[in-house]
Order: sequence, then structure tokens, then C-alpha cells
Amino acid sequence: MHRLRALPLTCVFCLLLVLVLFAERRHVLSSSVSSRLSLDPVAAQVRAAPSLGTKDENAPVTNPSSRKAHEVSKPLAPATATREDNERQEGFVVKKPLPFKPDSAEGQLAVQALSINTSLGEWRAVGPSNFGGKVYSVAIDPTNVNYVYAAYEVGGLWGTADGGTSWHALYSRFADVAFTSVKTHPTIPGLVAAGLIAKGEGYFASFNKHVGVLLSANAGKTWKLIGPTIDKTATVWDIGFGDSTGQVLYAATQNGLYKTTNQGLAWTKVLAYTGNDFFGSRASFMVDPLNSNVLLLADNVVGVMRSTNAGATWTEVDSWVKPTTQQNPTLLAWSSGAKVYAYAFTNGSNLALSTYSSTDEGLTWTPTAISSDFNQGMYDMAIAVDPFDANHVIIHGSYLQISTDGLQTFASDLGYGAGPDCESVVFDPVHPGVVYDGNDEGVHKSTDGGLTWSRFDTGVLTNKSIGGSTYAVGSDGRIYSNPADYGGQQYVPGLGYRRSQGYEYDRFWVNPKDPNNLYTSSGGLSRANTATQASANIDPGGVNTGSNSADSLEFDPAYANTVYFAGKKGLYKSANRGTTWTTLGVTGSGGIYYVRVAPSNRNHLYATDSGNVYSSTNGGVSFTKGASITANAIAVSAANENTIYIAAGDGLYLSTDSGNTVTRLTAFPKVGVSLVIADRQFPNQLYAALTSPGVLVSLDGGSSWQQLGSQLPLVQPNWMTEVGSNLYLGTGAGIWEINLQSLGACSQVTLSPASLTLPSSAGTYPVEVYVPGNCNTTATSAASWATVKRYATNGPSIMYVMVTDNSAGNARNSTVKIAGQTVGVTQLGGPNLVKSGNVVALASGSNCVTVSGTALKLTPCAAAKTTQRFTLQAFTGDILFGSKSTSYFGGPAYCLVNAGSYVSVSGDKLQSGAKITESAGDCTSSGSANSAFFLEPQTNGTWNVVGFDSLLCFTEQAGGASQLACSATTGFTIQ
Repeated sequence: MHRLRALPLTCVFCLLLVLVLFAERRHVLSSSVSSRLSLDPVAAQVRAAPSLGTKDENAPVTNPSSRKAHEVSKPLAPATATREDNERQEGFVVKKPLPFKPDSAEGQLAVQALSINTSLGEWRAVGPSNFGGKVYSVAIDPTNVNYVYAAYEVGGLWGTADGGTSWHALYSRFADVAFTSVKTHPTIPGLVAAGLIAKGEGYFASFNKHVGVLLSANAGKTWKLIGPTIDKTATVWDIGFGDSTGQVLYAATQNGLYKTTNQGLAWTKVLAYTGNDFFGSRASFMVDPLNSNVLLLADNVVGVMRSTNAGATWTEVDSWVKPTTQQNPTLLAWSSGAKVYAYAFTNGSNLALSTYSSTDEGLTWTPTAISSDFNQGMYDMAIAVDPFDANHVIIHGSYLQISTDGLQTFASDLGYGAGPDCESVVFDPVHPGVVYDGNDEGVHKSTDGGLTWSRFDTGVLTNKSIGGSTYAVGSDGRIYSNPADYGGQQYVPGLGYRRSQGYEYDRFWVNPKDPNNLYTSSGGLSRANTATQASANIDPGGVNTGSNSADSLEFDPAYANTVYFAGKKGLYKSANRGTTWTTLGVTGSGGIYYVRVAPSNRNHLYATDSGNVYSSTNGGVSFTKGASITANAIAVSAANENTIYIAAGDGLYLSTDSGNTVTRLTAFPKVGVSLVIADRQFPNQLYAALTSPGVLVSLDGGSSWQQLGSQLPLVQPNWMTEVGSNLYLGTGAGIWEINLQSLGACSQVTLSPASLTLPSSAGTYPVEVYVPGNCNTTATSAASWATVKRYATNGPSIMYVMVTDNSAGNARNSTVKIAGQTVGVTQLGGPNLVKSGNVVALASGSNCVTVSGTALKLTPCAAAKTTQRFTLQAFTGDILFGSKSTSYFGGPAYCLVNAGSYVSVSGDKLQSGAKITESAGDCTSSGSANSAFFLEPQTNGTWNVVGFDSLLCFTEQAGGASQLACSATTGFTIQ
């Protein structure tokens, strides 16, 4: 893990904290050992999805707020249960979650044999699009550097053909979704190869259907699997092209180096070794750019090996590594000449990385500087050398370091640089100073040799959503999520995604009866601010006694302030949002994992421990121990308080006697189930998320099952929740949503923002489009001064509304139509006074912002509206030309420079009386400057807008959000 900017703790403490969190996690990703039904590697992105009924999917819906009941019947008589032994493993786990028991081949085939139900609706990706997921490899086409490719851990293979303006998934995520490497040929345009993670391998287990290398000759438009496929456990960590024709390729795996001389028709293992750990056995491979017969490979089993005859024979050349004090593997970086650099993780310390250089193509080596920055060994390491300056070397692991003298010394500490936990650094071979960085937070780009960075992969839907919860206020659904390797994310319909409170791997809980009733967990339990209560740590169990599971909080169905918390020491209840707690009458074996309250009877509680289910009918005063079963999750029927469904390692179980006895539903395949929901409106409608990819649905209380929707990629669901008529799913490829109102799939469209009010100057502004992947997305405009540029013809994407200059005219209004939805566009007239270099004064009084000396305070415009937001967001330059600010996509622009201190808001709820508090380092110029804009103080007490062409102000009313261009009437006056 890495430290987060919002969490001012030491690196070591944060690492230990995450280790504890992982040891406490009970529900994690599955590793699967048997193949599923085959799918051709160049198959279309969309599977054939049989739909129930003959309803016209594009027909209008007369009453979209109501859901249609489906025919139901009584559940089948279940079979007698056999207990699934799924004991919880104790102890620390480093970077590798505890897996569910893999499903059998029989069970997986049974799932695939089920029909696909699209009558309820279809899955669509709903972001986050402002942050990409973990990137293992980045590649640039040297013949056309506008083509950039990125291999994501569980998010698929993505590419851009226009220098980052638009991104597209290049390969079917129904076939293979986990990638470790991507490499372009040095001279052949469009020839690119990508390496797959072997099934069951990886930090988040891969569900790929294939193994080996994929090859494309047309810049990713089509692909073919070329192998090697003989070793089903081999992950391709690195790829090399070995000749000018593109026929010779090398695939460096943790189980040996493979070579083909005919683009995969035949492969030979030219260097044999067997790795012993997914990350530790990460192979690094290089082909000499001056002589393709000279090869270098580094792996922790064989050390650093060198060949001068294209792999026919090998010599170990890493005598410079001291076996007693240093640990291979080593990462390699080759300059455009004979100079090679390497660095190795030093055993026994996270604060020492030894580096080496060679001037004779890797034959002999000289020790160079030792890095003292914190590192995590082979989990995150990257090194690259500038093709224009062989002395300019970037090393990025947990932190970023730059050397300008060939690794003799390092420049000053650059902190995270582009982002923490880096896996890939690549220099542009054409443009000096341009470099790309792939890390835990996606792909970033620098134009000054690595000193400053900006987000590059906006629009890539790969974010690993781990914890998460959703809720809705009327029709205005808001999503909170804690993706892996990020802080919290919040989605506000109409405004898009933004950063929120919370740290990586945290869990959000939001009370469905009170949207301001928000909780988070990071080992313990915390309560967020409200208008009447300050945020606080409210963990009832004390230090190191937080929750056992990822879903341990439950809300009373009738009283919003009453909550239940399952912890390591037992079960607790609070009637005042955690200010005080009462210990309930069950402690369980090793504590309590889950608690659920019957929707129809608030006094009927259920709880589970590591192997049992408990029931209480008196509000938790006492509990009765029921069946012995290891429950991954439970759901209580809304129609019958005695009926519960239990997700287990070998299927779904039913109890009709409050958990006293349980029986397995025979119609459900014998596969692991991680999550289960009983629909509150239609109790016989059940949703079961598998420990392998997929969600199953039953319309008859469990008597029969179908696959729900056809558009989910091959990643495991991590959280699932139903809000109103929507079912939300958090996966390794972002958040997905399905509307359950039996709408036509292509009627499920959300645009963010839903309307635009823009400054008078010319500019380009994004509109995020969320729609199922098999739906066409057209775009038209009703005005010549507002045009729409689209880069994708179907599925979720980002479109751009471009407006011409209106500084000499009056305000004008028009509309654009995107994916069948009308977007209002208003452009202000007259000079754009709020722009870079202009001095502005924050307005006072009724304009929401008050200034007193150097103190700044934001309050709601209307005192009665205590949940009103006031957010400033900024654009810089023209987005189409790569000078975009990430504040629009990356979250609200909180940061205000004030007398040398950095002032920020940890969350964007600005309620009555709330003040902005200091958070040192949150907006440093070398850190997160790209996720905020700055106002610099002037001597006269006004504030200067720095580095931006225009600002957008957002205010939120009870009836929904509105977007305004900043002006004197929206919180700014011009001096």
C-alpha cells in the first residue's frame, strides 16, 4: 500500500495499517483454477444475450418510477445442507487478499449454461472515469507517439490514438481482462503485443480465459492470441521484439523466457526457471536496441542473465549483487546506446535501493547511488532512461526520484510524483521531456522530464472498486466508493465524480433513510459530519477491535439514528449514531462478522460468526444459536422475517425458520457466492453475486436462476447494493449499475453534467456518457457556436462540447443532444474576467462566502439547506490539446493558498457553521496540485486566480445541482 496525501502518517505506519486491514478482510477476490467455456480471443466485445419477452427495448416507458412485478412461484424444496469448510485464515497478508475457495469446473459450466436475463435491464459502467486503475505497463508507438497503450491489472487493455483525448478498451473484457505488459515494435507502425496474467494469479485474481501474448498488427483494432499456451500458470511480465520484421518475439514469464521466430506459430523456452511468487518473480527483459542478439533478463530465481546469441546460451552477470544483503530480481532500463541501468531491492530494509550501471551492454557493472526513499520491493518498481540524455534516469517505486548524472546522485525527493506505487515509466522517443508513468492511480504524463505531472487516462473505466455503498435522494442517486489504492470517491448525478473523505480500502455506509448519515471504516468505525454532530471515531470495540468483515454495519429500518455494528468482540447497538453503544447478547466465535435486521420487524436480528448463524427476536437482548454454516453474506426477506438467504462457498442456502436449519437451493449452481440481496419491493426477486465473475437473478424465490445482464466484464463483484429501482455493483473494472424497471437497455442513459453554463471565452468542456456498452451514442447540436466532438460510437464515453468565443456578444442559449438526451448549453457574453492572472475578491454576505482577514468560511446560501454544496472547479487551456486540469474529473477544487498555508475541505458538504480547516501538504505543488486550483492571496486581501482560463462554480439545491460560470452573482467580484 502507499500513504495517501489526505492521511498525514508515516509510510511505515500506513503500511502496517493496511496489513492489519488485509488480515481482517474476510471477503476477498476469488482465484479460479479451471477453465470456463471458451471464447475466441478476437470475439466481439458484446456477447449474444437472449432477452426474455418481446418488449421493444427502445420503446418509451410510461411510468419509469414504478417497477413491474414478475411472475413468481414458491421456492423449490432445497437439498439438505453439507457444511462448507471455509475456515478463515489468520495472520498478516502482504499485497495478496485471502481467496475464496476456487469454484469447480462443473460449477462454472453450470453458471455458463444459465440463460441471460435482460428483461430487467442491462448493466452499464458508471465510472469512476476520473481515475484509472492500477497500471502494470505503458507503451508508446515510436512511429506515431499519439498512440499510447496501457495494461491494467484487472481493467483490461486500453489505448488512445489521439494523445490522450479519448481512450478505448482495445480488447474484449468478456475474454481477458487482466494484463501485465504491453510493448510496441520499435520500427513497424501499429505492431503491438500485450501479455496476460495467468488465471488465478495476481494481487486481484485473474479470470482470464487465455494465457500468453496477444498480438495486433493494426494498433489494437484486431488481435490474435499467439501463445505460448503450454504453461497455463505463466504470467507474461515483459515482452521483447527481436528483429526488424516483427516475427521474433520474447515472452518473459515467472516460469521461464519463451521465444518465437514466426509470430507464435511455435515457441521455445530459451531460459528455464521457475518463480516462487507473483510479484517477487516478476521478470524484467530487454533487447539491446543496437544489437538484437544481445539480451538481458532479470528474475529473482536466476538473477541477471545475459545472452549474446539471441537466447541460445546465457551467462549470469549479476556478481555485483551481494546475496547476503541484497535481493534480486532487478529491474533493467536500456538507453538508446550501450548504457544500461539497473536497480535491486535491498533485503531487510524498505529504505535502501541499490543502483548499478553498465557501459558495455550489461557485461560488467558499476555500483552507483543508493536510494533512501521508502520502497516496497518488487511490488512496485520502475526505472527508465531518457532517449535524449543517457544520464537522465527516473526511478519510481513508492516514491519518485530523478538522476541527471547517470545515477551518481539523486535530485531532491519528489514525493509520489505522478502517483504512488509505480509499475511503469516510459519516455516519449520523439519529444524531449515527455514521459509517461503507470502507477496505482492510472497513467500520468509529464512534459518537463518528470518534475510535474498531469492525469493522462481520463475516461478509462478501470477503477478497482472495493468498498462501497450507494443511496438516493428522490431520483438524485449519489454513490460513495473507496476504490483500491485511492482515497474516497463520490459521484453526484449531474456533477460527476470527485474525491471524498476516506482512504484506500475503506468502507462507506450511508443510511438509506438519511443521506447525511454517513459512516466510514479504516479498521475502526468513524462517523461523518452532520449539521448537529461533528465527525468522530466511534468504534465501540476500542483499539484494534474493529470489524471482522467488509460489511459489518446495519441500519435500523425505522429509526435513522439507530445502528448496529459487528466487531471482533461482539455485536453492538447505538441509538445516537455511535455516541454511545450497548453490547448485545452475542459474541460469537472470534467475534461477529455480519448483522442484519429484518425489514418487517426491527426487533428481529440476525448475526453470523466464523461458522454459525444466530437469531434474536427481542432486539438483540438474547440470541439463539442456529445452523453451523460459514456465511459470506446473508439477506432477510422483506415479506417474511423468518426467511433468510445465506451466501456460502458452495452455493446459496435458504432458511425458513430464522436460521435454525439451512438447506442448499438445488437450482443454484455449486459455486461460491459472496453477496446476496432480497429485493425489498419484490421479495421473491433475488440477486446473488458470485465469488467468480457474474451476478445471478431469481424471479421466483430461488426456484430457478439466470445470469443477470450480458455486459459485465470478467471481474469479481466486490460489493452490491440495491437502492430504489437500481442495483449497483462494485468491481475491479469500476462501478456498474442496472435499472430494474424493465427499461430498454439503451433507455438507461445518464449524462454528467446534465447541463452546461460556460464562460464567454472559447473552450472545450467534457460531458460523461453512461450507457450500456452495446448502445449507440449519437451526438448533434442545434447551434453552430456549440459543437460536439465524440470519439466513441457506442458504450460509455466522454464527449466534448466546443464553444466559440462570445466575449463581444450577449449570453446565448442552445442545446445539444447526446445519446438521445438533451443537454442545455448556456454561454455567458462579454469579457471573461475570471481567468488566469485576474484578481478577484470573494464576495461576502448572501453569496455563500465570507472573508475576514486571512480567514475563509463557506456557509450555505440558504441557512435552512444544511446539505447544500458549494464547489469550485477549474479548467486550464483547451482540453483537446492536452492542457486540461484534472480538477473537473478528479474532484472539487478545494485548495486555497492563504498566507503560505494550504487550506482544504476534507469533504464537500458545507453545512451550516462548517469551517474550512487546514490540511498541511494536501495541495503541494509537487503533489496533488493537479486535483485542485489555487487562489493566491494579494496584499490588499483579495485573491488571485492562478493558472486557469476560467472557473466553474457549482451550487446544489434540494431539487438538484446547477452549474454556473463564476461571476459577481455566484460568489466572485472582479477588482
